[in-house]
Amino acid sequence: MLVLRVAIVASVVLLVGCGREAEPAPAVNVAPPAEAPPHSPPLAVGVALPEFQVEGWLFGAPPDFRTSRARVHVVDIWASWCPYCRKSAPGLERLQKKYAGRGVEFVSITNMGRGAAEAYAKQFDPPLLTGHGLNVDSIAAFGARSGMAMPGYDIAPTLYIVGPDRRVRWSDDQGRFRHREPPSGNAKSMPRSRKRWP
Repeated sequence: MLVLRVAIVASVVLLVGCGREAEPAPAVNVAPPAEAPPHSPPLAVGVALPEFQVEGWLFGAPPDFRTSRARVHVVDIWASWCPYCRKSAPGLERLQKKYAGRGVEFVSITNMGRGAAEAYAKQFDPPLLTGHGLNVDSIAAFGARSGMAMPGYDIAPTLYIVGPDRRVRWSDDQGRFRHREPPSGNAKSMPRSRKRWP
């Protein structure tokens, strides 16, 4: 009896479906995934840091290496989506306080908009000098392109120490982007150079 019922239901389904043309599937306009720009490695030691090409600056005037009295510039290229940027922020704040007035200037730049940049910079006391709206060409010039195609994820967070001549003295090799734990924040964890800085 069960077999007969199943056979009848199957026959009805087949008969109802026979003779009717299938409706065409709706056209779906799906754009192919965007090709990711290539990843750019960090700038090598000795390479000159490019000019800052940002939409605007928060908490101070744009840094001018020609007139700055700073002997060392710590340049933090960050992104709001990066958990290691947030994790390293307290260490940067401690270093900024420790070296305030001792010839070290801290500069923060991002491709994020003004609101995200302001929220990030305000967590420091005093807030970091922050450039926001870094354009795509500048991200590549700074050796900080992530290679990801998703909007907003263009930056591979990178930290540089730069001399008064704009030349890179040290880079974190995009450690935060590669999800490496940040250094402890003391000078002993940083590589030493045998060359004296000017």
